[in-house]
Amino acid sequence: MSQCERNATSEAARRTAVRLLADAVRPSAGAAWREFAVTLASVVASWVLAAWVVFPVVVTRDGAWWLAWLASCLMMSVSLVRLFVVQHDAGHGGLSPSKPLNHFIGHVCSVFEFTPFLHWHRHHWHHHRTAGHLEKQDGLGDIYTLSVADYRRLKPWQQAFYRLVRNRVHFFLIMPTNLFLFLHRFPLVQFPLSPIKQKPSASEWVNILALDVVYVALGWWAWTHWEIAQPWVISYGIAFVVAATIGIVLFYTQHQFETTYYARDGEWSFYESSMKGSMTLRLPFVWMEWLIGYINYHSIHHLKPNIPMYDLRRCYVALSAAGIRMAECRLGEIWKTFDLALWDEAQQRMVCFTDVETR
Repeated sequence: MSQCERNATSEAARRTAVRLLADAVRPSAGAAWREFAVTLASVVASWVLAAWVVFPVVVTRDGAWWLAWLASCLMMSVSLVRLFVVQHDAGHGGLSPSKPLNHFIGHVCSVFEFTPFLHWHRHHWHHHRTAGHLEKQDGLGDIYTLSVADYRRLKPWQQAFYRLVRNRVHFFLIMPTNLFLFLHRFPLVQFPLSPIKQKPSASEWVNILALDVVYVALGWWAWTHWEIAQPWVISYGIAFVVAATIGIVLFYTQHQFETTYYARDGEWSFYESSMKGSMTLRLPFVWMEWLIGYINYHSIHHLKPNIPMYDLRRCYVALSAAGIRMAECRLGEIWKTFDLALWDEAQQRMVCFTDVETR
């Protein structure tokens, strides 16, 4: 197939997708309250179970009670992941037709997620506007990715820094807690390898400082009332670290797979970025999709970010039935994506550092 034929096929698919999704944005205030209330209740319930019910038994008995406590923390972790997706949906204005309600829900969720809603929301919108664009990544709202040619032009210390941030140890053990607990408290203006600056606005600073005051007050109370706070802090801390790691893994794999999409000025396409550069993660059970707020249908989400989370699966089924192809990945294929670190423009695929070093 010639390039002209490929462009025509892509344009036809784009028109079909736009037509099918024309009336897909149907947010409901009732549905927004339901998703918010059910998810927040699951966080609180699993937290109470872990800290108030199971933890006191753990410190006095051995055996399976430790497993029961860890299971309770895992339940809280999954609930926190879903709560972040609710916050994410509110930031896109797709959770509810009411902007004040979206912002209320987003700000409440952000307290539990250690994430200033306004600051994160702006960075995330930049990611949506520039996903797959090699020259417009800010490295703050996305996973910064270099092409092979750009990587080779870096100075040795810059190459070492890039290799560090693309390392699995960084993604699993450092990045999650560093991002949520520290970088959101003291936001970077510029990622070291990116030319783009993202200076927080006055309202963002107010949001960041207000949350920091809340966390300092809670931290001081926990410090001075440690006997009471201990089970709550330890249980939440473990659950939050696991949730943050799950969230980073999901976000990473949604764009960093072998056949993803990257392009430069003049070649970049929003539609191609959404359908080729955003991946649909196929999960074995529908209930697993519900647990992560259907964010696994990431191609649909990028094509139309304000589609409510509770409508993403329906839209995926409609586009699939119309023959619209989307990048997909199975759960068991996630691990190998963490070897991929550079975009090879000649081969139009992600490659490993070892692929580049052996040439």
